[in-house]
Amino acid sequence: MGKKIFGGVFLLVFGSAFFGIGLWFEMRRKAVADYVPTGGRIVSAEVGSHRDSDGDTMYEAEFRYTYTVDGTQYEGTDYTYTSISSSSSGGARKLVARFPAGSECTVYHDPEDPLSAVLDKQPGGMYVWFPRIFLGVGGIILLVPIVWLAVLLVIAGTASAGGRRIQQMRQDTPGDPGRRVGADHSPGEADDLPEIEEM
Repeated sequence: MGKKIFGGVFLLVFGSAFFGIGLWFEMRRKAVADYVPTGGRIVSAEVGSHRDSDGDTMYEAEFRYTYTVDGTQYEGTDYTYTSISSSSSGGARKLVARFPAGSECTVYHDPEDPLSAVLDKQPGGMYVWFPRIFLGVGGIILLVPIVWLAVLLVIAGTASAGGRRIQQMRQDTPGDPGRRVGADHSPGEADDLPEIEEM
């Protein structure tokens, strides 16, 4: 029982972490969707690469751009609400071709914090599904230990209630259920029977 509960708690913590990451990305995606536009210029655009934990090469588009808000110039580097690397350089190359260095562009910034800005506030494809994958997987992982712990609690409660009923039945039964009739007589003790007169 203890190991099962520990396993359920572990899955509960792991699933909560996974779900929390997905929720944070989804909230970030929706917040960026409310950013307001301003004029900007692409300073540099290139396909960057790095090695992941398995040693594989991953690619992503890297930008540097400037934009002006209320007469103040700022510099940004984010394409959208998060960065996604891929083992294929095709997607990154398409983004670099879309925002070539030296070109004019529209930059979207947080109206309350102009330092927070992106080039695309409503990206499609994987950028839409990325947070939902975390939410879905985290939700499934969370569901397993919740159902598991609920079943264990029901089983434990049923066993406890059954034990209490058996104890109550024993208390309500008069006398000793294992006692035999006449067991209170001592060995050799004669019963008080009426005497029979001889004819």
